[in-house]
Amino acid sequence: MKKAFIVIATLLVALIALLLFNTFTFKSKQVAQAGAAPIEFPTDPAAVEHLSKAISIPTISYDDTTKMQGNGVFDSFLVFLQNSYPNVFNTLKDTIIGGRNILLKWEGTDASLKPAVLYAHIDVVPIEQNSLNQWKHGSFSGDVADGYIWGRGAIDDKGSLISIYEAIDRLVRAGFRPKRTIY
Repeated sequence: MKKAFIVIATLLVALIALLLFNTFTFKSKQVAQAGAAPIEFPTDPAAVEHLSKAISIPTISYDDTTKMQGNGVFDSFLVFLQNSYPNVFNTLKDTIIGGRNILLKWEGTDASLKPAVLYAHIDVVPIEQNSLNQWKHGSFSGDVADGYIWGRGAIDDKGSLISIYEAIDRLVRAGFRPKRTIY
């Protein structure tokens, strides 16, 4: 029994030593670009304004769905999208499911291809009331400051949603039509 314990302890120490050795001697295999500078992309003021406005609409979802009924916030978000992206809603087929879920269909030119899906959500989690004083900018301010757009949903997931709408809007205005249907 004592010999088995010694063997197991020795193997464990050897494993830990091997892991430590590999951790401290690991070299990155990324190719370094000599003189590479970050790529600067132009900022579209309209897109910034759209995301800022989207963040300012407090689309909070709750486990208790009765807290969301009748407040009209999700309805106002849908109206915001329709007003901000009329080209999208005039070109793509829209279906509202369950009163607040938007399904858009951009018909492709080749019906034999399987469709693609672009997905984002508009709801955000409730704010802990005791954390309000820790916010640098209001949780639904949509403030544009310090190179960022501040507020609930900026990263998860209104940023993705507005990016999708902005891209589709530009493509529609350019007369583009996808080969495969996009939902």
